[in-house]
Amino acid sequence: MPKKFRESTIHEIMKEILKNIEKITPTHTLPPWRMDTRDTQYATRLTTNPAQRVLTKGEAADEHCMRIMQISQEDDYIITYTDRSMKEKDQEHQTGAGWVVYWKGMERRSRCEGMGRLAEVYNAEMLVLLRGLETAIEVQQEMPGMNRRQTRIILFADNTASVTAIMKETPGSSQQTSQKFVETAITFMDKNRWVRIKVSWVLGHMDIEGNDRADEMAKEVTDLEPTIENTTLAKRHQQLWESLKTEWISEWANKLMTG
Repeated sequence: MPKKFRESTIHEIMKEILKNIEKITPTHTLPPWRMDTRDTQYATRLTTNPAQRVLTKGEAADEHCMRIMQISQEDDYIITYTDRSMKEKDQEHQTGAGWVVYWKGMERRSRCEGMGRLAEVYNAEMLVLLRGLETAIEVQQEMPGMNRRQTRIILFADNTASVTAIMKETPGSSQQTSQKFVETAITFMDKNRWVRIKVSWVLGHMDIEGNDRADEMAKEVTDLEPTIENTTLAKRHQQLWESLKTEWISEWANKLMTG
């Protein structure tokens, strides 16, 4: 009798991989005449500003607050802060996303979205930038007195990886979120010729009001059921790694016990 094949943890995970994992594509889904967001007509209107490593924490916080004071009362600036939160429950990570939109120094929208056990922190960081942009566009269209012709939307996030990745649309976890962000931004800019959108890094946990407020919103929803239907690729990678570690430790312990 041939020896029965014992399925490993990888085989068990592979059985489920096509059922509920997020899908990625080798290329982005924008029209072929728009190869990416570095197209010349958008290069100066859709930009990112990652962390500046030369600054100390105090210098970065002071510089940010001074900048916000300068622009917060201008009627063409919409300032959006985004953040995510994660906690462990029943040995599982649960994430939430929160975002707050300001115009003329006042909070105009504050919203949050739970991602539950189906996503990692990175996915929440990416999703909240998309949601922040969508909400900022709502504010731009609804606020009386808004300078709609030359609106400047600035999205602040305290995770530099998401700041640099949100417009890349490359294959990987949260690719669909990146694609949707770019499509939303370009559609909005096509309708508003002078609009500019910037995704910028901000230092977290330095008593910056908008950042603290977004963090507070994110914490409120870590227990909520997720609105996404699929397990993200980042989450599946983490699950695979944890399962492999458990299996490896078990086999190693068995070998020690059997000599």
